[in-house]
Amino acid sequence: MDPRPEFAERLRALKDAAGLSDRRLEAASGRTPRRRAGQPPLRLKRSTIAGMISRTRPVRPEPEHVEVFVDTCIRVAGESDRPVSGDLGDRHAWDAAYRDLLLRMAGVRSANRSATEATKQLQRMEPRAGEADNHADSDSDSDSDGGAAEPAQPCPYRGLAAFGPDDARLFFGRAQLTADLLDRVAEKWACPGPLMVTGPSGSGKSSLLRAGLIAALDGNGPPAPGRHSLRGFQSRRGSGGRAG
Repeated sequence: MDPRPEFAERLRALKDAAGLSDRRLEAASGRTPRRRAGQPPLRLKRSTIAGMISRTRPVRPEPEHVEVFVDTCIRVAGESDRPVSGDLGDRHAWDAAYRDLLLRMAGVRSANRSATEATKQLQRMEPRAGEADNHADSDSDSDSDGGAAEPAQPCPYRGLAAFGPDDARLFFGRAQLTADLLDRVAEKWACPGPLMVTGPSGSGKSSLLRAGLIAALDGNGPPAPGRHSLRGFQSRRGSGGRAG
């Protein structure tokens, strides 16, 4: 079953919750801060918006279009004090939903072009590591600022990009996996042989290896088998060790 109509319905629900027409969303999108440093503003064309939310033939949107669409709606809803219920206002949930869309499209039992393009998009998303995140929750859309803007602070939210070694302090929820991986690496260090980390595209393999394993090994030499229990790993992290 084609997952695009379901995703388009969620986008329509978010746009309606923000109280935005297609025309207003188009105008507001160009004033929404991007998530990574150095990215220029992206103004969504009305035709792009129409394709993303179409009730009859929704397209598979590009990741940057999803980010700007979602961030603009959440920003405008916040400024207008309009409630956005449930996962509709959660950027993490939107990123997960977009990855799920690609995975479901890539898994279609067909050699059609949509499935092929979804697979390629998942592969392109994997290596997006080391990009600084410059997304700000404050509104650059407001013209009545009245004061100097505060310096942008690094945002822990990585969007669709992978975490890198420098992001280890922001990498949460994979402590047990990282500890298990360190033990497996220690075993292979003593008894050399291949060790593979497998999983679907977009499931977080790159982040686990870069912000988890590499950061934990950084300058510490080979790991010793059995040293990396979850409790010990969390203790190292709490004492300032770079771990994921």
